[in-house]
Amino acid sequence: MLTRWVIRLTVLLAASGACANSLAAAGCDSGWVRTKAVQDIEYLRRGYARATDAIGRNTESDIEAGRGVYRRIFTPDAKIGASGIDGKRTGPDAWVEVVRDALGPMGPTQHFIGTQTVEIEALEVNEDCEVVSGSAHMDSHVQAWHDRADGKVWIFVGNYVDRVVFTPNIGWQIADMQLVAITEEVR
Repeated sequence: MLTRWVIRLTVLLAASGACANSLAAAGCDSGWVRTKAVQDIEYLRRGYARATDAIGRNTESDIEAGRGVYRRIFTPDAKIGASGIDGKRTGPDAWVEVVRDALGPMGPTQHFIGTQTVEIEALEVNEDCEVVSGSAHMDSHVQAWHDRADGKVWIFVGNYVDRVVFTPNIGWQIADMQLVAITEEVR
C-alpha cells in the first residue's frame, strides 16, 4: 500500500514539474493558471449535478436543457458508467437516456457535490498563458436525494471518478466517468 502511494506521489511530482516548466517557459504565473484550471474542472461536476436534476424532472424542456449541459461537459466519445449498470455508455446523449430512465419515474432529485480533488497530469499553455491542452483526474463526493412514488426518499452516497481533458475551442471536458456507489438508504 505504501509503495503504491510513493509511486503515485512520484508520478504526480514529475507531472507537476513538467507542468511548471511549461508554464515558466511561457512566462506565466503557474499558481494562477493551475488554480483556474482546477476551478474550471471542478465546475464540470457541479454542472453535471444541475443537469442531472433537470433531466430527472422528466419534462421535454428540462431533458433538453440537461442534454445541452451534458454535451458541453462530456467529450462526444466519453465513456460513462455507474455502479449497478453493465458496461459504460458512449457519449452524452446515451447517458441522458440512462439518467432519464433511472430518475424520471422517481420525481424530484437533488445532487449535492461535496469534497473534490483534482490532480493535473499535463498542462500546456500558449504565449498568452491560455491553456491549449491538458489532462487531469478528478474525484468528487456526491450525496443525491431522490423522491420516490411511495413518499419516501432514497439517499445515494458515492464518488464520481473522472478523467478530464482539455478540448481546444471548448475547454475542459470529462472523457471518462465512473459513478461508484458507497452506500444508500431509504427514509
